[in-house]
Amino acid sequence: MFYLYAFARFVPPIFATVVDAISDKPISGANVCLDVTHRVWEMNEEARKETKVASANGRFSFLPSLHTTGFLDTWDGYSVHITDPEMNFGQSCGKQTGMTDGDHWPVYLGLSKNGTPKCFPVVLVKDGDHPYPETVWNTVERQAGFPFMVRIPVIPLLERVEDCKKIKDTSLSDACYKLNTYAAAMSLREEQDKKSQDRAQSLCRDVEFLSLSTVCKNALSESELLHKSRQFRGDYHFTSDVPGRQPQDLFPAVVADVPRTTSSMDDDGSHGTGRREYAGLYTSQTNPPAMITVQI
Repeated sequence: MFYLYAFARFVPPIFATVVDAISDKPISGANVCLDVTHRVWEMNEEARKETKVASANGRFSFLPSLHTTGFLDTWDGYSVHITDPEMNFGQSCGKQTGMTDGDHWPVYLGLSKNGTPKCFPVVLVKDGDHPYPETVWNTVERQAGFPFMVRIPVIPLLERVEDCKKIKDTSLSDACYKLNTYAAAMSLREEQDKKSQDRAQSLCRDVEFLSLSTVCKNALSESELLHKSRQFRGDYHFTSDVPGRQPQDLFPAVVADVPRTTSSMDDDGSHGTGRREYAGLYTSQTNPPAMITVQI
């Protein structure tokens, strides 16, 4: 009984609805991942990983589960990761969105292919260390509250950043402005006329959040440098008419009994390299653990 009390950890039943932070309408088709982890000798071990797709009315649910940890283990809690299938962010599961990596930010504004708003991801974290406790990121990487019958607002990607004012929650409204201003700057980074470049730089300044403004300016500088490098490459035109491939189609689900964890297109040919670059990661928490990285 003492062991069960001291070392057992409980993940409660989770019932929630994903909604648009502006309209408060349900978001259908969102990808949702429940990830339960603990640490053994400072190495993360996955106790449970389960994925769902939000229903037409934005709802999703997970059944409860009981987990036991060893004497020297550290309980890392659980997270619920919500992503838009139309967006290509760095992570689809776990305690961080991957949004701090500039390569995974949305670049093109506007609605999704089916005419609905595209949305920034959200991670709800319960227990363990919160990645960004006192910054703009805590609006997309939030502490999970009571998980029963809650509504989870996600910030849409907007063509008019002024629409953020429609959000009643001031913290979400402020984050909406910062994130969408950054996205607007990134939508201009491939434009080489002075007006577009000046506008992009101005938007970077308007973000008014130090680390995000710095990432914004660095991304514009990198894009400008790579654009100039195209003039000195003779093979850039090789990829101009080659259709992009879905990363998951290039990498098998399992290699040497190790499952694929992530796959991504790191360069779609627009960065000035004249090539397309794909990457796949395979990991397994076996004994010993395994990791395989593949690049094409």
